Amino acid sequence: MKEKVFFKTPDLKINLFVLMLCILFFGYSQTDARWCGNIESFEFTNGQESIIIENNGIYSSGNLPPGFYLNTSIDGYSQSLRYIVTNIETNQTYQIVENVLPYTFPAGNNAWDIGSGSFKVKASLHAFNNGLGWSCDTDYIYFTINEENLCFADAGTLSATSTSVCSTGEVTISSQPNGDAFVPEDYSVLYV
Repeated sequence: MKEKVFFKTPDLKINLFVLMLCILFFGYSQTDARWCGNIESFEFTNGQESIIIENNGIYSSGNLPPGFYLNTSIDGYSQSLRYIVTNIETNQTYQIVENVLPYTFPAGNNAWDIGSGSFKVKASLHAFNNGLGWSCDTDYIYFTINEENLCFADAGTLSATSTSVCSTGEVTISSQPNGDAFVPEDYSVLYV
């Protein structure tokens, strides 16, 4: 009669496979700048003007850059940043993932469009696109935007279609919009 074996030594191939998985997992889980970045700060910006956001800061919308958005400054390597922005007063939550620097909310350097109130922002930096993989760094910031002078509309700029006009009689001048206007919903553009 044969003896029953209750424990069998695993195959060498399986042991090597598990060992390689562990090495990959622990190797890629390092959070230094070679593999993953850090969140440095948050700012309100429109690409030209910027205001650093202080935690629990109170900001008048009239003093913020026209057409502003939220930008997260990072240091080191990353592929995406996940924003979860919550209006604390209404409990509305907005979530986006940015895969391209600069990492902004709303995405694509679009102007802030969720109004005024007290906000909590959770930003999670990721080593892979679409907020996948481990989180390199997570940071929270709280701030308030007051309704004072609340107007997010921005007329933008125009460029002349001709650089000079010479005439002894009547002259017509014209220009083209540069595409940098921000027209909120229910507003319209009128050229005078």
